[in-house]
Amino acid sequence: MSHIFSTKAAMSAVSMENYGIRTVVLTEHEGLERMMLEYAAKPDEMWGEGRGKKYLHKKLRKQLLKEDRYFDENPDTIRRNPERLQKFMDDCIVFATLSAFLFDQPLYLVHPEAYKQSIATSRFDVTSGAVPTLVDGISVLH
Repeated sequence: MSHIFSTKAAMSAVSMENYGIRTVVLTEHEGLERMMLEYAAKPDEMWGEGRGKKYLHKKLRKQLLKEDRYFDENPDTIRRNPERLQKFMDDCIVFATLSAFLFDQPLYLVHPEAYKQSIATSRFDVTSGAVPTLVDGISVLH
């Protein structure tokens, strides 16, 4: 899913805080819409190792909460293992869009300018290759 993180299109920052995940993920707005269309178009058995979208959602929630805690406790991992961070961010977007699709939960978007301001005052900034920070208790990731 990393193709949804292009920097040339209109961007949206998705807050994961309402799911208990202290992270904000910057992604293409068009990618969010594309994923919602995929959920509607593809049969349920195409998701979650054949077990469906609800199974995938439940599995991702557990995994993302664990990963969020891990990154909070081990911020240096982000530099050492950027692939793990990328997978985490991709999974956050999948989880948020699945929540919207399955349960009519809103996608919590942060205006890109507010996101940029958060980065400017952060201790860490992944957009520049550094480790992410907590801004008002939320990990800010790109």
